[in-house]
Amino acid sequence: MKYFLLSLIILLGLSHISAGIEHESVLPEYAYGTVIQISKRQLVLREYDVREDKVVENTYQISPNAKFENVDSVEALSVGDDIDVDYVIDNESKKIVFIAVDKTLQILKKMSQEPNAGAS
Repeated sequence: MKYFLLSLIILLGLSHISAGIEHESVLPEYAYGTVIQISKRQLVLREYDVREDKVVENTYQISPNAKFENVDSVEALSVGDDIDVDYVIDNESKKIVFIAVDKTLQILKKMSQEPNAGAS
């Protein structure tokens, strides 16, 4: 009887935890690419699809609550920016929840255009 009650308590606890997980938000997926088209509510990225082994274009909706890194807002993004995005699938559309502009290529380009200090 003691083992039955213990098993019942554990089972009820696990079912409560799993029910709670179903109501949690879905973990975001990740993408990296170059912005080729942008509007206030959506953007199109050119990215490499590993599964298909080719470059593809994907359209993403931008969540009004999206967070930003290395850029202040959607309006500050430019065509040609390399960005990382975290997104969730919502009603079969990809909804961006986080955008980070990758400044690495911009810094490298700027450095390559600057004259070498101390060069004769």
